[in-house]
Amino acid sequence: MYLRLSFNKLSVLTKTNSSASPPKLISLWLASCNLGQFPKFLQGQDGLMYLDLAFNNIHGQIPQWFWKIGTQTLLYLDLAHNFLTGFDQPPSVLPWSSLLALNMSSNRLNGSLPVPPFSTLLYTISDNSLSGEIPSLICNLSLLQVSAQAEKIDRSKGENKLDTEHMFFLIKI
Repeated sequence: MYLRLSFNKLSVLTKTNSSASPPKLISLWLASCNLGQFPKFLQGQDGLMYLDLAFNNIHGQIPQWFWKIGTQTLLYLDLAHNFLTGFDQPPSVLPWSSLLALNMSSNRLNGSLPVPPFSTLLYTISDNSLSGEIPSLICNLSLLQVSAQAEKIDRSKGENKLDTEHMFFLIKI
């Protein structure tokens, strides 16, 4: 099932009292639907290929159950322009083995840079509060464009140190 509701004047209910199970989704587009949290009906969506939750009001950490959504099938994930602060028990490499595009820009993510799956071609994570070293696992990606608004790597503190107020732009071929 494909469902595109983005950029309408809708509010999506994230909690239901129904015992009915939601349909299995292939594509779900809920950008700008005034979500305040991750919809619980996403749990068990193991065949999801496209998920857009950008431009909502989702606050806090990305829950651990979110890592199980479409682990073998997810190709596109957009979580940009929310109020996400981090990850509830993050894996060393994000779990979606087929992911091609990941956008987590314009949130409030802090801590170290999350490592995208090795399949990722486009990784956008600008305008956050990330800090620390660039994980060496990033070098295992064969082709990756990491986009950001500004480049400022603090080489005086070591080659892989990031300025805490800026992100970087990297193309690795």
